[in-house]
Amino acid sequence: MLEAYDNLYWTRLVAIEDFEAGRDRKHGLGRDIIDELQALELVEPDEESESWEALFDPSTFSTANQPLTLDRFRLPEAELKSWAERVVRIRADIEVRVKEIAVLEQDVDRHDENLPAVPTTRSRKG
Repeated sequence: MLEAYDNLYWTRLVAIEDFEAGRDRKHGLGRDIIDELQALELVEPDEESESWEALFDPSTFSTANQPLTLDRFRLPEAELKSWAERVVRIRADIEVRVKEIAVLEQDVDRHDENLPAVPTTRSRKG
């Protein structure tokens, strides 16, 4: 059964505190599907039936929001402008932070160059 999913992968959301730089971020879909199906087989059908209700039912949404057109979900101009201004401020803040980090990294590199050489088993500059 797994052969059908050999080339299907997905990524997983990971909390920042669980992030590891070298960890593979590509996961095979087949193994996760099998694990999920096996876990579902262990659940009793009558156990906590309320927890099995869908949080979002696309059929109910579609029926309640007919016809589905962009005009029904279009934001007013004032709200679009407000969101655009927020995005511009956020991007400007990100740019400032990136520049600050770059300056700090340059300072660290310059500081490292001024330190006396210490013999180690691993060279930092390769």
